[in-house]
Amino acid sequence: MPKSSSKSSARKRRNINFPLKPCMMTTWQRWGTDTTNLKFVPGSTRIRKSEPAGFANPAGAGGLRKECTMIKKIFVMTVAVLVMASLAMAKDIGGVSLPDSLAAGKSSLLLNGAGLRKKLFIKVYAGGLYLVQKNKDPKKVIAADEPMAIRMHFIYDGVSSKKLIAAWNEGFENGTGGNIAPVKEKIDTFNSFFKEEAKKGDIYDIIYVPGQGISVHIKEKLMGVIKGLDFKKAVFAIWLGEKPADKGLRKGMLGE
Repeated sequence: MPKSSSKSSARKRRNINFPLKPCMMTTWQRWGTDTTNLKFVPGSTRIRKSEPAGFANPAGAGGLRKECTMIKKIFVMTVAVLVMASLAMAKDIGGVSLPDSLAAGKSSLLLNGAGLRKKLFIKVYAGGLYLVQKNKDPKKVIAADEPMAIRMHFIYDGVSSKKLIAAWNEGFENGTGGNIAPVKEKIDTFNSFFKEEAKKGDIYDIIYVPGQGISVHIKEKLMGVIKGLDFKKAVFAIWLGEKPADKGLRKGMLGE
């Protein structure tokens, strides 16, 4: 074979590119891109570089496998932490997830507790109570002039506006001990926010911020705001009063 052809073939062999993943780098990649001493290991698809005299264990070559193992361990640990964090950030109630926290104005509220609102053994919604600090005393929660919220995540599909308003009126009646006169106008305004049927998956947030009042959010849409600590007390007494809408839900919201 002509020498020029042999040299050309050698150059082509030297210019071969081997696309390898970072953690599959061979020793020759650590040393540089010179492929002069590359050779195939018999019976294997791996490529090895002949080690120069006195360079049987070059710096960094022996630690490559350790480096890759460490990277894999870090990756697995990161995934595990993220999974645990995602589980910690939500509480599963009746097949729906309630977040671990909610925003109320500039305050961040923590999930105090959660439970199910049932009607004749039918799961209507999952409810969560959110407070600045966890509290198991219902009277203190009702009376407190501090940020707090109730989240309702509907499980039952199709609660009519009429049934919602009837439930609110019953709740206000029980929560105030029958003394609804001082907040009657505010109750009427509150009821006017619930004109649509509640469907499965709908989320209602009732949020109280001192100095601003009670705000009602339906599917992330602000329906309106009603001022007054007196009305705030009447609203939270629906779930936490002596005659709550659902005793099991009250117990769950208080973290009992």
